[in-house]
Amino acid sequence: MVKKTTNEELARMIKVGFDDVTGRMATKADLQNVKADLENKIDTAKLELENKINRLENGQSEIKGALIPKLDFEDLSARVKYTETKLGIVSGK
Repeated sequence: MVKKTTNEELARMIKVGFDDVTGRMATKADLQNVKADLENKIDTAKLELENKINRLENGQSEIKGALIPKLDFEDLSARVKYTETKLGIVSGK
C-alpha cells in the first residue's frame, strides 16, 4: 500500500532541503574574504613579476654594456686589417 504524503510533510521535507542548502552556502563575508585573499595574491604575483622584469632588464643592460657594439667591432676590424696590410703582416684570416 502506498502512503500518501500530506502537504505538511512535503513542506517539512522541502524546508529541510532548503535549510541544508542554506547552511552550506557561502556568506557575503566569506565571499569578501575570498576576494581579499585573491587580490593579495594577485598583488604579490604582480610585484614578483615586476621585480623579475627589472632584474632581466638590468642584466640585459649589463650584457649590452659589456659587449662591443657591432659597428665598433667592424670599424676596429677594418683598421686592424689596414694596419696589417701597411706593415706587411699576414693575417690569420
